[in-house]
Amino acid sequence: MYIAIGALPVFFNAGILAYILLWMPKRRETNVFSMFILALIFWQFQDFLLRVGISESSARFVFEFFSIGWMMIGSLLFHFVCILTEKKFFNHRVIYLIVYGPSLVFYVFHQADPTTFEVSYQGFWGYVVNVRPNTVDLVQRIWIFFQSLVGLSILVAASFNKEGSANKRKQYKVLAIGGVAPLIIGGVTQVMLPSLGLKEVPMTSFFISIFSFSSILALGKYKLFDVTRSLDSKKILKSLNHGVMVLSVEDEVIYANPASYQMFPFGRLNKFPNMRDVFYSESDYKKFHIEVVEKARLGERVSNFKFSFKAMRGQIKYVMVTAHIIQEGDENHGLIIHLNDITELILANETIDIINKRFKFVSKASNEAIWEWDIDGGVVYWGDSYSHLFGHKLRGGVSTIDHWEERLHPDDKEKVVSFIKDYVERKSDVRWEQEYRFQKKCGDYAYVLDKGYLIKDVNGKPYRMVGAMQDITHIRSYIDRIERQNTELSEITWMQSHEVRAPLARLMAVCNLLQEHGFHVMKEYEAVELISSSCEELDEVIRRIVRKAEKVKD
Repeated sequence: MYIAIGALPVFFNAGILAYILLWMPKRRETNVFSMFILALIFWQFQDFLLRVGISESSARFVFEFFSIGWMMIGSLLFHFVCILTEKKFFNHRVIYLIVYGPSLVFYVFHQADPTTFEVSYQGFWGYVVNVRPNTVDLVQRIWIFFQSLVGLSILVAASFNKEGSANKRKQYKVLAIGGVAPLIIGGVTQVMLPSLGLKEVPMTSFFISIFSFSSILALGKYKLFDVTRSLDSKKILKSLNHGVMVLSVEDEVIYANPASYQMFPFGRLNKFPNMRDVFYSESDYKKFHIEVVEKARLGERVSNFKFSFKAMRGQIKYVMVTAHIIQEGDENHGLIIHLNDITELILANETIDIINKRFKFVSKASNEAIWEWDIDGGVVYWGDSYSHLFGHKLRGGVSTIDHWEERLHPDDKEKVVSFIKDYVERKSDVRWEQEYRFQKKCGDYAYVLDKGYLIKDVNGKPYRMVGAMQDITHIRSYIDRIERQNTELSEITWMQSHEVRAPLARLMAVCNLLQEHGFHVMKEYEAVELISSSCEELDEVIRRIVRKAEKVKD
């Protein structure tokens, strides 16, 4: 019977430990409490083994091995209580040394010479190890009792602290009540009796299970380790980035979080008396009252109501409102309104709208077909000039990338498509530029100069490409004409430098010969014939030059 009674607390606390490890949220207090329960299991298992009729040597070994449990129980209990009651002690590492250091030192002294343990068999209680004279055994028990007493005192004080919530105070009271009996019994049996030279009674470990039971009670009924226990509504409201206000039934602001103060042109709550003061006009306030306050008080859902007001530095703020009624039974206590600052969103939308309008105006005014390619979606958005320049009518100015590829000239298509794909894959930072032929609606091909630039995301991946396609057919025709003219002029130059000089050289030679020797060298008719043929040849060359010059001129 007494063995069963000794084993019962072990299984009870083992169940508590399993419950904590498997289902409790992993937080500081649960971690420390699980260590406390583990130390308690060590202690209770030690007492159980000392009752089951083992030998004296085995009893010494059990006491030596499992004594770490009862020697650390006071430090763990104090640590758990401090975290539970939100004391700031354990925010500093030195506190760990102060709380756990002496217990570890006592454990070292305790284990220094285990052969001197005074082991005696006391029937019902089994083997009992008594305090050794002239050692620190009694001091270490006083230290454990002192830590437990301070921890219990903190629980009692916290249970009467009105600054805490009612639920917390109930938790602390349940735990304090559960710790009173083990503390008194431990002080009498583990400290007072040994100090008087009497045999101790190993009852404390059994009665500490009362504290474990009270912890389970607080856990089940008052949610000792529930996450909501650590939530402070004021801290939450202060940490929110959006405004939260509580309005009375008279629309007076009875609470406003810091985000609301930053949002509205009022510095303190005493300067924030009524919602009417934030609106530009009485009509704006009446609209807010009808759309938000009255609907909420009637139980209707109020969300996404937008209004504007003048902020602290005179700039306009835009706010989206959601409202909920505060009601207890049939009694209306006011409203909670949530205020989300959407100024940046409104301004961004306005900026986007302006940019879109500018894009349309530029598209209409430009002789270039402005385009935007959604690379992932394979969609191209064309400006208004695209239809004007090439005749293709698109619904909404949108086409697929295939629409563009299909209208490339067959001789240019492979080269152009390859170049633009390589440009995207290289994630180039320079401008893409290509000249090619593009088919119009009428079937003719226009020479175009296409330029584009990649837009990348934060990771450097291209997701869009913007550019402009310019019809340069007329420029190309000018270039072709200039090239033809250059060819004609080159021929004229060649004729002047070669064909003109041949007959002219003959004429000059005949003239020089006649001037120096007269007709003694050649006969008169020969000279006249040579001069005549050279003149005819020269005249023909001049006529050809004139014809080519007229052609270039035309």
